[in-house]
Amino acid sequence: MFYSASIISSRKEFKRLEPIWASLINDSDSNNLFLTFDWIDCWLDFLPTDCTLFIVLIHKQKQLIAIAPLYKAPVKILKAISARVIRVLGDQDSSAEYQDLILHREHKEEALKEIASVIKNNAKECLAAWSPFADESTGAAERLEKVMTAADYHVASRSIAFYRLPLTDNAKIYESRLKTKQRNNIRRYHKQLSGQANLTLQNLQDLMSPEEIFTLLENLHSQRWLSKGETGAFERNPKFKEFLKAYTTRASKLGQIAAFCLFQGHKPIAIRFGFTYDNTMYEIQSGFDPSLNGAGLVAIDMAIKAAISDHLKVYDFLAFEGEYKQRFGAIKQPGRRLFAIRKNLLGWLITRAGLWPTGRYIQM
Repeated sequence: MFYSASIISSRKEFKRLEPIWASLINDSDSNNLFLTFDWIDCWLDFLPTDCTLFIVLIHKQKQLIAIAPLYKAPVKILKAISARVIRVLGDQDSSAEYQDLILHREHKEEALKEIASVIKNNAKECLAAWSPFADESTGAAERLEKVMTAADYHVASRSIAFYRLPLTDNAKIYESRLKTKQRNNIRRYHKQLSGQANLTLQNLQDLMSPEEIFTLLENLHSQRWLSKGETGAFERNPKFKEFLKAYTTRASKLGQIAAFCLFQGHKPIAIRFGFTYDNTMYEIQSGFDPSLNGAGLVAIDMAIKAAISDHLKVYDFLAFEGEYKQRFGAIKQPGRRLFAIRKNLLGWLITRAGLWPTGRYIQM
């Protein structure tokens, strides 16, 4: 069977992929927000100048069967050795998770083999490959490991976890599945907060401009962390802030914004913020007024119920800080951080020195 491969290395070429990108992702097991054309296209506005596109397309005769949405980026080892590393587009300074290859369901194995061949022959300057958020339940981690192994890299990994809440048909079923203590805490805080003024939850998508929504999110997020004497994600990473602000504007046009804001009377006191895609709410950031005990907890509960009311199928809390997510019924799903090192002398020395899987001496 005849296969052909091509490499997209310019933004102009990438723009032409929009219709076929959307079609293939729908026919794949990789259909998540962070691999959509819109997410990556927006992110490319912020691509560092020292990075280059390395998008691999595989065709079987005239049919597109795979997109490897990759790029090449710099890496420093021991603050001295400069090299290049292969990464998945959209993966840094964006809160993106679920990195993967986009493969047609009916052609996965042959597509992996062809992608590996392209990487092996066209990325010889890349010492390593790095994927910090690879999901095991969708097969993403296995796909990435297979392709890098076939491309003659040694692959190591560390375990991480994602937390996803499958949504029920109605809020009463969701509530009944909470532990008694959690249910009672939510009710107590709701009663305390509503004693001062009526509590309501609204999705700000149709109530405010994207700029106003983002400003509200930023304020509540900063309040939460300042109360602990710490800086929030936006202050720690201005690049992330600028990307998320830009994607919020784009998401507004796509009808994707899920900005579930809890109001006490007319005062916004907590927010759960993210985007909806393919019947899933991806929660990206949050914030609350720390002077109001339980505002954050009640906001999560009401946001989940709002997602149920909107007929969404999954409330995705993404990775990390799993304990509070599990208290709301989120299921812990396995994932991996993957680091692949080329099978050459330098790669062997790095492996022998134990610089990975801790990553302590590797700066991406």
